[in-house]
Amino acid sequence: MSEETMSLPISALIDIVFLLIMFFVATATIDEVGLQRNIELALASHMKANEDSSPYRYQIILQEDGRLFTGPIETSLKKLHSELSVYKRNFGNKTEVQIRADKHCPLSELEPILDTINKSGLHNIKIITKLENEYE
Repeated sequence: MSEETMSLPISALIDIVFLLIMFFVATATIDEVGLQRNIELALASHMKANEDSSPYRYQIILQEDGRLFTGPIETSLKKLHSELSVYKRNFGNKTEVQIRADKHCPLSELEPILDTINKSGLHNIKIITKLENEYE
């Protein structure tokens, strides 16, 4: 057999690579959305949506049972402090910390998180809620 009959067409390989990239991008987005559904956000009435969000945002998820997550990974206050300190060092005061707390979670669970954020030197904090008309 000659070399020409054993070679793969490069265009087919490029198509496969692009399909794999699209698959991983799509599943990563779906996974993030799935994680967001595990909490029921508090209802905020008499507020308007805040669309401008920093590109340097750091999201904290507090579930009803008090478990703390940064992305898909469960974390502790100590780990949270070190991660936020790194964000502060890398991005300065541009970092926006977003807290997505379940509406059934007691407010006393938020206090140590807010203290940890404050100790890390970050002060741009948003508590994410659902607007009244988003439930319809």
